[in-house]
Amino acid sequence: MKWEKSGDTTENGNGWEIDHIKPVSEGGNDDLSNLQPLQWQNNRAKGDDYPAVNYCLVKASK
Repeated sequence: MKWEKSGDTTENGNGWEIDHIKPVSEGGNDDLSNLQPLQWQNNRAKGDDYPAVNYCLVKASK
């Protein structure tokens, strides 16, 4: 993960966003323990699902 890719929404790229593990809409907060970097398409697919399952659309390249 590269810092400069934050917010880069290139299709199937390595751009990332900050994700709330437990969404605010489900009672989550902005504490560091509830935040994680997530590839942007996976973050959007996850949405407000909690607990989130089967949202990994774009896998990390090896």
